[in-house]
Amino acid sequence: MTEPEEEERIPFLPTDRSGRRVAIYLGIIAVVLIALCIGAERNNHVDHLRLPKETMLMSFLQQIRHAIEQFHTDTGVYPATLTDLSAVDKSKVKAKIKPGSYKGPYLAVSGGIGSTGIPVNPFKHPSDADYLNPTAHWKYDAKEGIIHPAVPVEGVTLDGLPYSEM
Repeated sequence: MTEPEEEERIPFLPTDRSGRRVAIYLGIIAVVLIALCIGAERNNHVDHLRLPKETMLMSFLQQIRHAIEQFHTDTGVYPATLTDLSAVDKSKVKAKIKPGSYKGPYLAVSGGIGSTGIPVNPFKHPSDADYLNPTAHWKYDAKEGIIHPAVPVEGVTLDGLPYSEM
């Protein structure tokens, strides 16, 4: 009589005759992988919603900063308010400037916040009561000519830069 042949075993997968243990391990691994994929997809989805707003915010900040710098180069002073940047002529400018030095408007005269030409903060929601007020969108220091996003932008960008330091 010949001896029965021993079952071929895969050394790294523990098993008993029915293979239940292997099926349980594979089931646990599948559940963990699915959970990780769902979690990664949710975080990725949120990032895809924030990225366009952050890109627009940076673009608008650069646009306004360039206009402020050009105003300062032409007039020797910073604009008193952001609306000075879209003034059609010197008579509408609130900053005290030298005659003949104003070469604006430095921003578009239509569109933007309340048709002032000042870009909107993309994180600001149109249903907010103060949406048409430029100071609700931007923090502007007229003495230094510095502009930053105003509240409600809190936290950090996807690159790790705090919004308040943009």
